[in-house]
Amino acid sequence: MRGLQFGRYGLSVSHLFFADDSLIFMDADMESCQRFKGLLYLYSAASGQLVNYHKSKVCFGRNVAREARQQLASFMGVREVENHGKYLGLPSFVGRNKKEFLDQIKNKVWAKMKGWKSSMFSMAGKEVLIKAVVQAIPTYTMSCFRLSKKTISSIHRMAARWRVGNGENVRVLEDPWLPRPVTFKIYDKPLLPANMVVADMKLGDGRWDESFINAVFNHEDAKLILSVPSMGWELEDKIMWHYSKNGEYTVKSGYKMASSLVDEQYQSNDKVLVDWLKALWRFKIPPKIKHFVWKLAYNWIPTNVTLAKRGVAVNKKCERCTSHVEETAIHALWECKRSKEFKVVSGLKDEMKRLKGEDVLSFLMRMARQWDKDKFEFFLVLTWNIWNVRNNVIHGGTAPMAGEMVDWCRTYLTEFQGGGAAAMSRVRSENSKWGAPDLGQMKINVDARVKSGGGVSGIGCVVRESGGRSLYASSTVVNREIAPLQLELQAILLGLQVGIQRKIHRFSIESNYLQAIQLIQRKDEGCLDVDCLLDQIRTLLLYDSVDGISFVFREANRVAHVLGNYALTNNPV
Repeated sequence: MRGLQFGRYGLSVSHLFFADDSLIFMDADMESCQRFKGLLYLYSAASGQLVNYHKSKVCFGRNVAREARQQLASFMGVREVENHGKYLGLPSFVGRNKKEFLDQIKNKVWAKMKGWKSSMFSMAGKEVLIKAVVQAIPTYTMSCFRLSKKTISSIHRMAARWRVGNGENVRVLEDPWLPRPVTFKIYDKPLLPANMVVADMKLGDGRWDESFINAVFNHEDAKLILSVPSMGWELEDKIMWHYSKNGEYTVKSGYKMASSLVDEQYQSNDKVLVDWLKALWRFKIPPKIKHFVWKLAYNWIPTNVTLAKRGVAVNKKCERCTSHVEETAIHALWECKRSKEFKVVSGLKDEMKRLKGEDVLSFLMRMARQWDKDKFEFFLVLTWNIWNVRNNVIHGGTAPMAGEMVDWCRTYLTEFQGGGAAAMSRVRSENSKWGAPDLGQMKINVDARVKSGGGVSGIGCVVRESGGRSLYASSTVVNREIAPLQLELQAILLGLQVGIQRKIHRFSIESNYLQAIQLIQRKDEGCLDVDCLLDQIRTLLLYDSVDGISFVFREANRVAHVLGNYALTNNPV
């Protein structure tokens, strides 16, 4: 049998095996078919396996006559097809022109995107569309073929949006340009010309025409439009990747998004838990106990009930008591007869009565409200140790005396808070005071505050000389809610403008927003909504009178912080 020849002097391929599928290449003549059928007969006789001709197919080259095709297909006892369809989502044959084949990938991505009604999802749900669907589709294909730059660019544009610069190339109603995953588009489209661009909604000095925007668009769309930075200092419009800090797509950012997938409903109902866990990290207890409580709040500790739900073959009943009750987290830690001994000795038993139907998180949150901080921290340490005792007993160990363990918990917590915690916070405390500038120089501290849900933001700015005396202070109100990064950059820009306009001979800027400072100081360009602000700040930093910008802890930036807060509740000073 002669296989498929690749070029006059190239390799000849007679067969390709894929798991339980096989492709055989041979000449389209009766002699080759007879030899091949003979080989199949020998294989069946030797192995005891039969070939399923009903599932087998044959296809021919363009130069094989119709009569010959029918005769050979009938002799082989198989069905003739034009091609062998797809294998693992890829077509069996791809010719020189791959455009049609690659367009199928792009069309599949687009069909998935427009099929979802993104306006009905929560913020997390909208991100799932990009994370799970769009990025997962071309994975296998890209491992087999090198996609063209045009195809990659098309797929990228579906999951990206415009970074608005001068707005001359971005269509208001059709292009994705708002910071709103996953469509990045206007939801409630007003009656505007289809070719109207973003630049048409700006005034002569580059600022937004707020009266026009508020009159034409609904409240949510108008709020998002006005949140996009727009000033006289304009850049060119550019496509950006929404899901990375610098606006550039990287494999790391794509992988991070894909690996962070969780159930949408679980995410959308998780706000109470997230808020409580933020408070947890501020407790003065060892990090390992914080992690344990974090897992406990999520019901992730491996009790018998949890293990059974994960498919582990275990008995759900508690192994330490004779109550024949399923071992949930609540039972194992607080309601088991063996655990109650520690509650009695600690003096917390009467205060730890669980309400009917109360889950773990609700119980923890109620205890945190019911007790003062010191008692709740001791309760967490005690709970962590009860879990350790449970594990020790189950794996063949013994339980300590209740009084000894409670005393150990108190000593352990006292020693940690007296020594370890102080050592951990020493670096921060040493840098918590404002540092005066050198003699003859000035220091400008800035800070910004965002009032959540209030539609108001504030910027504080203070200029002080080497002796600590304040020479200038301002508290500026911004009458709309702005993203924290953008607002902090505006605060830094304001500080630079104050120093330059007041003709201060030599001054430096301090801010407690590290991300903003890192963006200003980095060398790579990136692509962000705030690029126009970054460009202005970097230009002003080149002035001879500016001695640079640096990060300080919030404790060392207290005056500017207070001024920013003042703007939220009072008139500007």
